Amino acid sequence: MSIREIIDYILDDDTFLIKIFFIFLLTIIIVLPICLLIGKKQKKEIYGDGKGVVFRAENTKIVSKKCLPHPANSAVSVYYVLFEFLDGGRIELAIEDRQVFGLMAEGDIGTLEYAGITFIDFYR
Repeated sequence: MSIREIIDYILDDDTFLIKIFFIFLLTIIIVLPICLLIGKKQKKEIYGDGKGVVFRAENTKIVSKKCLPHPANSAVSVYYVLFEFLDGGRIELAIEDRQVFGLMAEGDIGTLEYAGITFIDFYR
């Protein structure tokens, strides 16, 4: 069947509007999920309060955690967390609060707030 015959069949039939409706419906069913998957990118926001620029990155994953002794004082520990963004970029930030560090787990996904190399907050 040629394209011309298909077009004539569609236009000459009494059920033309029903066919158009189902073609439209089928297009929505196929295209909408694809658009939603493509559009589901990581949302990054930047805002400032006059003290510096703060970045907020959603859907950020905790890749690893480590605790190292402070270079100047071995009695003090420094906590580091490696975060991964959806685009594959990574940033390692020092966490000053031991309790905040303890509540984080590898594999957690949430929203990261940071300014430069300074950790501000991470919440699920």
